[in-house]
Amino acid sequence: AWEYCEDWFAALPGFNVHHLYDDFSAPCMDGQHSLILGGSFASTGNEASAFSRFHFRSHFHNLIGFRVVEGEGEPELTSHDAAKPWADGWVPPTYVRADAADEGAHKYESAAQLAAYLDLHFGGSDALADGPAANLASFDVRDALHFPGRCARILDEAVRGERLRGLDVGCAVGGAATALAASSKFAEVVGVDFAKGFVDAADALTKGDLAYSRSGEASKPGSSCVAKAAAPEIASKLSFRRADACALPDDLGSFDAVLAANLLCRLPEPLSFLDALPNVTNANGAVFFASPFSWMEEYTPRELWLTPEGLESAMRSRGFSLERAAPEPVLIRDHARKFQFIVSHGMLFRKVG
Repeated sequence: AWEYCEDWFAALPGFNVHHLYDDFSAPCMDGQHSLILGGSFASTGNEASAFSRFHFRSHFHNLIGFRVVEGEGEPELTSHDAAKPWADGWVPPTYVRADAADEGAHKYESAAQLAAYLDLHFGGSDALADGPAANLASFDVRDALHFPGRCARILDEAVRGERLRGLDVGCAVGGAATALAASSKFAEVVGVDFAKGFVDAADALTKGDLAYSRSGEASKPGSSCVAKAAAPEIASKLSFRRADACALPDDLGSFDAVLAANLLCRLPEPLSFLDALPNVTNANGAVFFASPFSWMEEYTPRELWLTPEGLESAMRSRGFSLERAAPEPVLIRDHARKFQFIVSHGMLFRKVG
C-alpha cells in the first residue's frame, strides 16, 4: 500500500523546470502534495522503490497504509528551506539550525526571528546601538527620505569636469539617474535595470508624468499619486535600458561616475559585476555602492557573499581605492502602516590612475 509521508513534495537542490514539460512537477510544489512511499498491485519499476519521489494530495484513502515513527527532535524534511518554484502561494517550512541567521527565513520558527523578537521585547535601545545604525546622525525616519537623490549627490560631489557620463546600475524607476542628470557636470546619464517594468517606468518619466496608486491598508490601494516627469533639459540627457548587472553590455562605453544603490546583495554573481567596473569606469572615475549587505541564498549563493571589508578588498584588487564609507539610511513604504527602515553602507571608490 502507499504511505503518505510527513514531507511535502518540493524542489531538491539543482531542480530546474524543463521547458518542454513545465506543468508536471512544479504545480504540485504547493504544500498540499505529500510524498508517498510503497506500492500497490499496479506499481512497477521505480514507483515501487523506496528511492522514488512521487506525490499525491492526501485524499486518496482506498489503497493507503501508515506507520507511526517516533524519534528525537524534529526531523529535517526535504521540503524544509526548499528552493523555488513554489506553487499557489505556498512557502516551505524553515528548518531551525543553530547557525540560522539569514533574514530569508519565511516562518517564525527560525533563530533569526527568535533573536529579532527577543530584541523587540527585551533589547531596548541596545538593539539600535549595536551595529552601523549607531553611527547615524539620528533615528528620525525623515532623514532616510530622498535616498536616490542623496546617492546622486555623493557621486556628483566626487567628480570634477564637464560633459561627464554617468551610469546607474540597478536604476529601478530612475530617481537617482534623474538627479545625477540634473547636475550641470553631466552630459549623459544611462540607467540599466534587469526589471522591464522599472525600465519602462523610468523611460516613461522622460516623456511625461506617471500616475500610480500608493499602497494602502489591508492590501487596498492608497492615495492616487503622480510621479513628475523630468524637465526637458534633464530628460534629454537620460536613457534607460534593460540589462543584467552581472553581464553588462559591451556597447555601454565608459563612465566618469557609476552608481550601484541597494543592488549588490541581490546579484547572483556579484563578482561578475565587480569584474566589469574597471572597463566601464574612466580613469579617476568614481563608483558609489550603497548596500545593506543583506544577503539571501534565494538570490546569491552563500559562498559569494561579501562583507564591507570583502568589497573593499575586491575593489582594491581591481584598481580602486576607498575614499569614503558611511551609513546611508533608506525608507521604503510597504503599506500605510509598514515601512522598511534600512541602514545601507555607503562606500565611495576612486579608480586609480
